[in-house]
Amino acid sequence: MVILMKLGRFHINSLFVYRLMKAAGLPIKYFRFSGDCKGRADGFPYKDGTYNTVANGELDEFYRGALTVGQWKLVYESYSPGDAATPDYYYAIYTTNPNRYYHLLNELEWALEKAYNLTDVKQNEDWGLYEGEGFIEWAGERICVLFRTFDRFDVNVEYVYV
Repeated sequence: MVILMKLGRFHINSLFVYRLMKAAGLPIKYFRFSGDCKGRADGFPYKDGTYNTVANGELDEFYRGALTVGQWKLVYESYSPGDAATPDYYYAIYTTNPNRYYHLLNELEWALEKAYNLTDVKQNEDWGLYEGEGFIEWAGERICVLFRTFDRFDVNVEYVYV
């Protein structure tokens, strides 16, 4: 399961955002688990064991994190409870500078909007999907991203390479 963050009209994988924040020098901690959530911890999220399933293989037993851990603040959290056939999914991002994190997200949205407007997004005749590769300038690097959309107002962004 891919967890997406929403920035304006853009949906971005949380791991992509983590990579960009690290590239910008922001102190950040990223946690990702799939399995069985046992509750909320007093500190950072953590794995408390594993178990095996026929359908999904080895999964984690885990605890979700606290909102604040010392100087670290939880700035992004996504929890999707599972069922008998599907595991729980959990993603969390912590930083010591939440104001800078939100400022960088605003800069990222602006960079993606600019790149999207300059990208030649063409319709795939087989699927009806519009897609095109664009570039954003980020932390002194040129990063290639793939834009995919059906309606041009709700756009998935995928990290291609740095």
